[in-house]
Amino acid sequence: QKQAPKDDSLPPEKERPPLLPLPTSMSQDKIASLLLKHNTPAILCAGPPGTGKTHTIANIVSAYLCSGKRVCVTSKGAPALSVLRDRLPTAVKELCVDVSVSEIGGMRQLQSTVERLADRVSCVDVDVWEEKRETLECKKKQWERELHDIDAKLNSHAEDRQEFWQSENGKEYAEKAISLLSNAPWLLKTTAGWTLQETETLRDQIQQHTSLSPKGDDCRL
Repeated sequence: QKQAPKDDSLPPEKERPPLLPLPTSMSQDKIASLLLKHNTPAILCAGPPGTGKTHTIANIVSAYLCSGKRVCVTSKGAPALSVLRDRLPTAVKELCVDVSVSEIGGMRQLQSTVERLADRVSCVDVDVWEEKRETLECKKKQWERELHDIDAKLNSHAEDRQEFWQSENGKEYAEKAISLLSNAPWLLKTTAGWTLQETETLRDQIQQHTSLSPKGDDCRL
């Protein structure tokens, strides 16, 4: 089998985030990466209700199934498993069997899943699906490349900003900003929700007002 040419513009495979079907936060990405990329044997995830624990498990279960693995999820109570199953994407949910309520119900789900899979396999055109897979793979690599470029630009911008704030000009700028906020505390609350365009408009008006004022005049807004 021919191997695809190596794309040097993308980060190494181990550094790429795992593919997850549901939106994630930074902490959820870290948990998924430890389990899926670094083969961490166990992770304890604790938190109050509504913090995304079930959401994270749904993502990890989906990722394991997509990589050809089998997953067994256990819980102290049956309701938690039902909630988890409902969180899974439809295509993944059809592959999951819930035996927490009764073995008979689980067997019915299993039978229904097997029948659906058999129907799909019987009418699958391998060439068509292979073409779709290659198209999606190309799109995925393109998006990974774009994300990699964006990350590189953000890192470069952050380094430039850090270098500026550590310079003499940056320190002077910070002192003036602190002084301005101390003398006009209302300014921060007033401009906090402004868009960039509104902020630039205020800047231009201040510059215009300053340039039109006679020397020695006390310019106030």
